Amino acid sequence: MTRFVLVGSDSRVLLSHLALFGLGAILEEAEANPRLGWTGGMAPRPTVHGAGCGRADVAAAVRAHAARRAQPDAWVSRTMLDKGKVRGLMSPRLTTLAIPEGWRDLEERRNETIDEVTALRAELDLRMLGALGRPAYWRMHQSQRRQDEGASRWEMQPRNQGSEFVGTKLSPLARTVAARSDDDILGGLTGATPIDEINRGKADSRTPVGLAAPWPTDNALAWCALWGFSQLPLALRARQAAVTSGHVGRSSAGWFHTLTWEGDWRMARLRSMVASRQAREVAESHILHRSEGRAVAGVLGDETARSWLAARGVSAVVCFPVSRHGSDSAPERRAGLADLCRLGAS
Repeated sequence: MTRFVLVGSDSRVLLSHLALFGLGAILEEAEANPRLGWTGGMAPRPTVHGAGCGRADVAAAVRAHAARRAQPDAWVSRTMLDKGKVRGLMSPRLTTLAIPEGWRDLEERRNETIDEVTALRAELDLRMLGALGRPAYWRMHQSQRRQDEGASRWEMQPRNQGSEFVGTKLSPLARTVAARSDDDILGGLTGATPIDEINRGKADSRTPVGLAAPWPTDNALAWCALWGFSQLPLALRARQAAVTSGHVGRSSAGWFHTLTWEGDWRMARLRSMVASRQAREVAESHILHRSEGRAVAGVLGDETARSWLAARGVSAVVCFPVSRHGSDSAPERRAGLADLCRLGAS
């Protein structure tokens, strides 16, 4: 059994948590049977553990995963023409479509793509598509279409100048990572030799897409982090905005929350624990305490939820405040540094 450590990652940064989730999902697809965990000490690092989790296995799995999604017929590469501009067909948020026929065409093409992915039994792709959500053509408020309310809150790609998540971010990353050598992939994941090809290493690089402050970010690490969304399911609703696992608060800001834990978890356990009601309750209590500075009966200090999580190995619920930057017309959302709620602490 081997253990691969994301040495350059930082537990205080949301990107590191999502990179762990995504790398685990990629290795699970490669049938490596990974188990996920954290190193000990004052500066814990995310790790994957398993028979197929050696350095060569990790590099090969990540490159092969990206290469499949970079193919012209892959859902990541599929596009649509909207107002004369090319858009990613499967993006959960798009600029408003002007005519009803545009919505029908979009839905038909999206449904055909999902049917094809289903026929291929591509479980990870289906998880990703389900977690990203879709433009909510059915959501209306005062004659205005609120199409973003069907999308995951984790998807924070700014939409200035018609940009969108799949076409602007995911597809270029797929091609970039697929073109890398195994050594370059490993150097990026470990932080030894990070390369930000897409943004050419600019100091204000937006490669992290809100999961970290603007900074040159290795493209292989970012690719894994964005596929971490696949482990955070979304529930669509007819009359309200969709509910996103790991997010609480207002849609335009709010907080994200993940977990740290003792020992090694399989991917199925990770998915169920992060999306659990108990994790959400503890996160909400902690956030309320931070905002109001006082205990609230029935909300703060829910010992039942805390005990339930602790009994399953959870050491902390990790909360990340989300802030808005830029213009009101094209705001940029960004997660701040972690605020830990250690289980058992007062």
